[in-house]
Amino acid sequence: MMRIYNRARIIKRDKGLCVYCGSTDNLSVDHVIPRSRAGECGLTRGEVHSDSNLVSACSDCNSSKSNKLVTEFLGGDTKRIATFLRKARYVNNKIKNMLA
Repeated sequence: MMRIYNRARIIKRDKGLCVYCGSTDNLSVDHVIPRSRAGECGLTRGEVHSDSNLVSACSDCNSSKSNKLVTEFLGGDTKRIATFLRKARYVNNKIKNMLA
């Protein structure tokens, strides 16, 4: 059975910080691999809505990321990638492998 995500639980798990920039303002939940692009990344419907594909994100980062893959949003910026991986340590291994 697929577990329905809980916004408060995801934000608490991520220590009340945006995993992309570290902000604590206007936090929401972001699909690291967007629902609209799950198929091209090999994620099942269950995986795309699982906690391992969800992170806390401030409204600015969530809006800027939109339906981009995390690799597209972070670009080749190794510092931003390292920060993301440190803060979003619960993400799916498929996502971590995309950034390696």
